[in-house]
Amino acid sequence: WVLQTASAPWTPRKFMGAAADDQGHLFVAGGYDGTGSGGLSDVWRSEDGGKTWSVVLRAAPWTARHSHSLTPLLGGAAKGRLYILGGSDGRLMHDVWFSDDRGATWTLMRFTHTRDLRYTVREDRASWTP
Repeated sequence: WVLQTASAPWTPRKFMGAAADDQGHLFVAGGYDGTGSGGLSDVWRSEDGGKTWSVVLRAAPWTARHSHSLTPLLGGAAKGRLYILGGSDGRLMHDVWFSDDRGATWTLMRFTHTRDLRYTVREDRASWTP
């Protein structure tokens, strides 16, 4: 292991989303800084292996959260797309957000599904189709 920076500019945190894209850019999104029951909603990017970081968004449109997944698509029709999936903002989340511009803008994915075949209740949920 090689320390890339002793003090990144983002708030100290845990339970954040972290990912690398197909160009080697690193991303950090959200997380928990020890205050309250929610989390953070910022997005940061490094283009030099974590030596320097720049803020992409200080407040993304998804709720401030921790314990979520941040996942890039490394191929296919939506190559480079980033996803934020689930997590907790003080309550368990089951939403999916995507960004096609390296975290600058985010869109909530929606679809309607039947919760269970024996129920007729319909809910808006996040789509799993990129």
